[in-house]
Amino acid sequence: MSEGIDSIVVIGDGLAAHLTALALTQLLPTEIGITLVGGETENAADIFYGNVTPPSTYDFLLNIGITEPDLLLSTQTSFSLGTKFENWGPQRRSWTQSFNRPLPIHHGVSFHHYVNLHSGGEDNWSLDPFIMSTQAAHKGVFAHPPEGKNIPLAAVEYGYHFDPREWSELISKKLEGRRIKKWSSQAVDFTPANNGVMTAISLEDGTIVKGDLFIDCTGHQDSTGWHSHRSIRGVKTVEDTKELSSVIRNITETGNGWKAVTSLRGRTHALEISGTESKAGNAAKTPGAHDLNIGRVDAPWQKNILKLGHGAGALEPLTAAPMILLQRDIERLVELIPTSNSMTIEAREYNRRFAHDYDHAAMFHRAMFNKKFESGSSYRQAIETENIGNSLGAKLTQFEQRGVCVQYDNEPFSEQDWVLLHLGQGRMPARYDPLTDRIPAVQIAQMLGNMAQANTQMAAKMPPVEKYMTGLLRFLKEKHG
Repeated sequence: MSEGIDSIVVIGDGLAAHLTALALTQLLPTEIGITLVGGETENAADIFYGNVTPPSTYDFLLNIGITEPDLLLSTQTSFSLGTKFENWGPQRRSWTQSFNRPLPIHHGVSFHHYVNLHSGGEDNWSLDPFIMSTQAAHKGVFAHPPEGKNIPLAAVEYGYHFDPREWSELISKKLEGRRIKKWSSQAVDFTPANNGVMTAISLEDGTIVKGDLFIDCTGHQDSTGWHSHRSIRGVKTVEDTKELSSVIRNITETGNGWKAVTSLRGRTHALEISGTESKAGNAAKTPGAHDLNIGRVDAPWQKNILKLGHGAGALEPLTAAPMILLQRDIERLVELIPTSNSMTIEAREYNRRFAHDYDHAAMFHRAMFNKKFESGSSYRQAIETENIGNSLGAKLTQFEQRGVCVQYDNEPFSEQDWVLLHLGQGRMPARYDPLTDRIPAVQIAQMLGNMAQANTQMAAKMPPVEKYMTGLLRFLKEKHG
């Protein structure tokens, strides 16, 4: 390999490969050649990215050349305000994990402590009245949050309900005419030399593709170095609908897993996840079903080969975590593109941050299963028997005893995400922060009452999401054609 990075080869089909290829062509210097090998617009495992993105996806896509009008005019994408969990766990809990700006901090004390104080010892108090996104989601209304205005709507953050295949098709079209070479033939020989360095790959049609850095987005989960404690099975079904009715995804626990129902424009996507004893990833018994091992590798970047996507690490799409992790992996790759043929430093930093991101996201998921279900399914039992670890243990204990939300560096989920999850799971703090007593109880009650009332009034003024989307699409078509 010559001094410096002259060429990068991306191998794989579906969302991860297309997003990676587009990001590299958009953000890297033109003297670095980019090649995409494979490039089919669907990978069977893409269903495990789910159908919801975090709010950060807007800026991520804009940075790589995809605007919101691109999404809305070219796909059936719709807006998302979060996920509602229903009948979850042994207590059959229901709560909403909303996308929303952080709630205000008063006198250095987090907002939920004031709600806890005001509840007067109730066992089931909630932050829902104070979160604008939740109020809008429950009413099925939506409007873009304005900038620079001091109104409740400005606190709303939104992600997208999306179809991974539609996004791959959109990105594939975006790549046309760009400085990228595309080979539709699949790679058949992807074996590094004895020293672990890859110099070229062989394709089905006999073509030899050379490169300096190889990005493996195939999703193949090699047993070597892969830590997987369980596997899941996913089945996706799509139904046509007359109108868009929801800005929130609904997840319900089932007999051996869970089911997510997501509304896009003109259709509803249902994803059913269940446990499976098979860890081989072979064809599932159910037609259209796919298996996925849950876990990660220790070091996805080895020598000049980087695994990116499900081949490096996989979480089930209970939250937007799969898309959060994919975005972070791509952003990290662009940031750490080597400037020489020695990639040791870049690989070490990439692997360190990858492990932290994955483990923190996995911790959030594990916290959804902390209350044991004595008659639970094999799916739940496989999760509940896993050791929660000291890091998660500290989070649970500190919140239950003092209402303190322990946060680690650069976690993918915010303090507010964790508070909503704790309360949704029924982990009610035993006491509030005593510093809240510095504000008179009457003042706290007035503050909370005004905030809840403002959110209710704002939600009442907002249009149903179908009406808003119809008007927005009309405007975009007139403006963009």
